[in-house]
Amino acid sequence: QIGNPQREATALSNVVHLHMDVGNYPAAIEAAQQAIAADAALDDPWGLAIDHANLVEALLNGEGPERAYEELREVAPKAVALGDIDLSIDVIETSAAIWAGLGHGPRAATLLGAAEKQRRIAGIPRAAPDQQQLDRFIEPARVRVAEQTWNDALRKGAAMGLEDAVAEATTPRTGPPPEQTTRHTQTKAETT
Repeated sequence: QIGNPQREATALSNVVHLHMDVGNYPAAIEAAQQAIAADAALDDPWGLAIDHANLVEALLNGEGPERAYEELREVAPKAVALGDIDLSIDVIETSAAIWAGLGHGPRAATLLGAAEKQRRIAGIPRAAPDQQQLDRFIEPARVRVAEQTWNDALRKGAAMGLEDAVAEATTPRTGPPPEQTTRHTQTKAETT
């Protein structure tokens, strides 16, 4: 009604989170796509990066890690290149959740270690809803990985800069997840 395209784009971006909070992921995906269109019309790269990051998170919850990973590979380098540390941390943490959902626990731990290091450096604590969202994907992956392997991966991530973390997050997927390979090998050994 006001007719301010900038405020409308911002509102659409915020609506994504409202839908996510109530678990309406299809509506969150639709709102993210509308926000992307609004910020594209404004030629706002920062707004677009936020909108795409929101879309990745909505896709992760609504359509699964495979679809979220496809979008992540396109948007993560551009988002981190903007130099917004809060946005960069969000992208890396969402990447950790995606890789956990894909069954790659050590890579998820590496990305989590990178994000936690950046949070410490910037003095940005993780909000409780963000922690719950992250735990939803990280905790199932963590129990499938040996504690030493998990801790080694966290340390590896803590030694990374943002650019290295993005490269890790957007690495092409090859072969089955390590956990599946391990379980298959154990099953084969048990049957012989």
